[in-house]
Amino acid sequence: MNASIYSIIQQLEIYIQKAHQSGNKYDFIDPAQELFIELEELENQEEAIEPLFLLIERSPDIDYGGPGPLGQFLEAFEGGIYEEKLLESLQRKPTLYTIHLLDMLLQDSNHPQQARYLDTMRTIAVNPVLPEDIRQEAMDNLQYALENLHPWDDALKERLSEVESLLEEADAQHALELEKLKQHQPPAPVDEVNHNGITFKVLTRKAVEAYLPTITDLPGMDPLYDIWDEWRFPTWHENGYFLLAEEEVEAQKLELDYSIDGVDDITVLGFIFLKGLKLDTYLMAFDTDNSPALIVHGDLQCQNIHLFGNVHYIGGKVTADFIWAKYNHGELYLNGYVEAKTILADDMSVFIRQVADTTALVSIMGMNISVKHPLEAQWLQRPSTHGLEEVFVAEVYETDEWGETGLREEGPDTALERIKQNKPFLKWP
Repeated sequence: MNASIYSIIQQLEIYIQKAHQSGNKYDFIDPAQELFIELEELENQEEAIEPLFLLIERSPDIDYGGPGPLGQFLEAFEGGIYEEKLLESLQRKPTLYTIHLLDMLLQDSNHPQQARYLDTMRTIAVNPVLPEDIRQEAMDNLQYALENLHPWDDALKERLSEVESLLEEADAQHALELEKLKQHQPPAPVDEVNHNGITFKVLTRKAVEAYLPTITDLPGMDPLYDIWDEWRFPTWHENGYFLLAEEEVEAQKLELDYSIDGVDDITVLGFIFLKGLKLDTYLMAFDTDNSPALIVHGDLQCQNIHLFGNVHYIGGKVTADFIWAKYNHGELYLNGYVEAKTILADDMSVFIRQVADTTALVSIMGMNISVKHPLEAQWLQRPSTHGLEEVFVAEVYETDEWGETGLREEGPDTALERIKQNKPFLKWP
């Protein structure tokens, strides 16, 4: 390997280790930008392709971006050595990141190797020695391919037919396993757990049904919860349970994480509070795509609330400075009176029974906030009362080249990071 390339690979490995230790992907992505500029200036830059794939294989759990500077460098060699080296890497050790790179190639309908890429994805999906998350990622990509690819030659048509058969078999097997789980869900391995200083009872899916709320005056929204919903409460978690707090709770914060420190055999599907919940700093969900559900039957008092990734429900009064409902993989139902300085519906539907007139409403990517009519049996969509620049300090939002204003999602001083650090981000006093 060229000495310059070797030196850059070594430095990238240092950044990867730093990102792994900190849990912050930008500890790799940000400094890596300069290194890839150096690589692009080398005459023999293509010699870095295979070492980079080996680097990914050694550190498969890092978020390298989508595709980030690493992927952008590799994809610049499309139509040549890049594809072959990617396939060789996938044969040695597929990772979530390299499967993503493969899927990008697979979606290119003009690529003459499309059938080959589809076959590679299918091979990964059915390989029993690979980790479950790797096989599931490949299976999800196959499902998308079956629904969206249009066969333009016989080879691709044949591969898609094989994929369809594979997915039908997988669906049938999953239906059997789900029925078995419904009939024989194992009892919780422990009776109680402690999370964020709060003691919870551990409940099975069946036991939790008695504690699930309903809203009867939203058409099509009753019941709010289906405990066997594949998306909201993944059934591939055989060890999936709900956590229940029966009394009033006061704590510093609550993070809606799937895992509990010190308890290896429980995946948390939801947090349920039968009475009130009072938090000193923040309440935060786990992931924009999937997160445990939050269900509070009583009042909720919390400085900053950040929710996404599931159906969340608050039955009583909500008192907060800031409520942030983010992304369209979820909904938020505030079934009592809301007294907040700002509610941000960031591409997520928010239903509010009653809200204070002084609350600033900000809706991004559509009119996402609906408020119950005080006298009639209907819910009315409410437009934004304020723009982002009127509500947030300048450091946490930006305006793109098309004039659209949005919250910054990258870097060390975002609104999300300020929430975690208890630093100001709103203009309101």
